[in-house]
Amino acid sequence: SKTCRKCVGTRQQHQGYKEPLGHIDFCANGGKDQPGCPKTIFSGGEYFKCDHQRSVILFIDTITGINSARAYPCSS
Repeated sequence: SKTCRKCVGTRQQHQGYKEPLGHIDFCANGGKDQPGCPKTIFSGGEYFKCDHQRSVILFIDTITGINSARAYPCSS
């Protein structure tokens, strides 16, 4: 059987992994801070987990298509 690995990158600047990992790689918001997530460390633990948790929501959407997001090809 054939498999297709989809990867969603939501925080690639500091803690995240920058290289492609799957057959299809999505870099939500360019792999930078996600809209609606705290921008400073002063928000506590939410600063560290919000962007990463967003990847789960976005990945589920790639399967269900319920809240379809727009995607644009990368320049590279």
